[in-house]
Amino acid sequence: MNIGVATGQNLPYNHVLQAWNGQTGEELPAFPQAVEDFQLLSSPAVADVSGAPGPEAILGTGLYLLRDINAQGQEGAGWPKFTGGWNFAVPAIGDVDGDGKLEVSVSTREGFSFLWDTNRPACGTNDQWWTSRHDERSTGDYATDSRPPGSPTGLSATRDPSDHSVTVGWKQPGDDWMCGSPSRYKVIASQNPIRRPDDGTIIAVTPASGAAHDAVSRTFTQAKVGGARYVAVLYRDEAGNWGLLRSTAVPPR
Repeated sequence: MNIGVATGQNLPYNHVLQAWNGQTGEELPAFPQAVEDFQLLSSPAVADVSGAPGPEAILGTGLYLLRDINAQGQEGAGWPKFTGGWNFAVPAIGDVDGDGKLEVSVSTREGFSFLWDTNRPACGTNDQWWTSRHDERSTGDYATDSRPPGSPTGLSATRDPSDHSVTVGWKQPGDDWMCGSPSRYKVIASQNPIRRPDDGTIIAVTPASGAAHDAVSRTFTQAKVGGARYVAVLYRDEAGNWGLLRSTAVPPR
């Protein structure tokens, strides 16, 4: 392609995706892989979003295609994806709609955003390099754990009329959003709505057990909850990341 630097004088060449073995430094046998046009403003994400074996490098090109290429140089069925515009943003992969399956998102130079469903599970398939510079903090560090636990679901609070104790029940999230097993959780009580982790009084900080979606129930004495009208629960992972809290009202005495 001529880009105005040496018009009519450039030599034929391929735009390529390259991949190396991180331990040996050797290029993988199936690479380089020729792709369509420039990727000079972008880089690949890496996740398992198709039926090709193992994770794939997902990258956009200047010729309107989003590619999906695994370590053996294979592309999954249903790929590439066509956007009709220059794909210069790094693709982002995650469970956008909470259905337990991965989605792939990319934006074009023309300002359009695309989102595709996949049939790949959200857990165990997206722990490689899921956005620009690896993670939400843009650390560029493969070892960074930037993903906090998700929020508890189904949070409820009931009061025993005999002793005014309060039982709080919920389903716990995972270690990374809704995947895996979280490390610990915190319960907060307050007379006012709880919107932030520093609202109210901490009434429990407890190691978590089990996996995502497991049911949890805790009963707190009247002396413990006092006159609280609200309770909230939030989770932490082993890296120290706290997830977003979930709050609910406590029935009056």
